[in-house]
Amino acid sequence: MVPASALAQQQTAGRGIISRSLPDVPLPHSGPQNSAQQTRPSEGSASVAGTVLDVSGGAVSGANVSLIHGDGTQLLAMLSEADGEFNFTEIPAGSYLVIVNAKGFAPFTSVEFAVAVEQAYEVPDVSLSIATANIEVTVRPIELIAAEQIRAEEKQRLVGIIPNFFTSYIFDAAPLTWKQKFSLAARSAFDPVAFIGVGFGAAIEQATNAYPGYGQGAAGYSKRYAATFVDGRSSDFLTNALFPAPSPGPALLLPGLRLR
Repeated sequence: MVPASALAQQQTAGRGIISRSLPDVPLPHSGPQNSAQQTRPSEGSASVAGTVLDVSGGAVSGANVSLIHGDGTQLLAMLSEADGEFNFTEIPAGSYLVIVNAKGFAPFTSVEFAVAVEQAYEVPDVSLSIATANIEVTVRPIELIAAEQIRAEEKQRLVGIIPNFFTSYIFDAAPLTWKQKFSLAARSAFDPVAFIGVGFGAAIEQATNAYPGYGQGAAGYSKRYAATFVDGRSSDFLTNALFPAPSPGPALLLPGLRLR
C-alpha cells in the first residue's frame, strides 16, 4: 500500500508535466481596437431625414442635399428621391445643418441642429423658393451707339462702288451729333469714288465746252475739275452736315419728319 501523501505528490507532479507539454495559449485581453468596435455602433447610429418641397408643396426630385458639420465641413451629399425625400443614415452624434441646391430654385440652408446618439432627426420646413432672375441692363450714351451705326453705314455702297453713307436701315436709329454729321459728310466728300466722279464731270464739261471762259487743254480741264470738286464738296457739307445740324433754338419740324 502507498501512503496517501505520496500518491498526492505524484498526481501534482503529473499535472505539472501535462501543463508543460501543452502549447502556450494567449489570454484574451481588451485593447483600444476592441473598445472602438464596441463604441462605433453607438456613434454612427443616428440619422437625418427630410423632404424637399417647392413653395406650392410639390416634391422636388434630384435636388442636391448636403449634410454639413457645425464647423462648416461637408460630411455627406445625396440627391433627393422622386418624392423629394432624403435620408442620411449611420451618422455620428453632433451639430449639423442641411444645404439644398436645385436648378431653378434659390439655395436653402437650414438652421443648425443637434443630433443625439440613435436619434432619427427630421429636418423641418425644407421649402425652396423660385430663384430670382438676374437681368443685366447695359446703359450706353447715345453718342456711342450712333458712332457704331456710322461705322456700319460707312461700309454701305450701291452696287459695291457708289457710297451710300447717309442711309440707315435701322428703324430707330440714334440721332447724330453735329460733329458726327460733319465727320460723315467729310468721309463722303473725300471718298475715292468722289474724285473719280469729279473727273468724269470735268471731262464731260470739257467735251461740251461748258463754261467757255475756262478754255480748253489741260489748263481748262484743271479749272473745270477744281470748280466741280469745290461745288460738289460745298453741296455735300451744306446738305449733309450744316443744314441738318441742330440749332441752339427750337426746331420746327414737319409732321412725320425727324432729323437724324
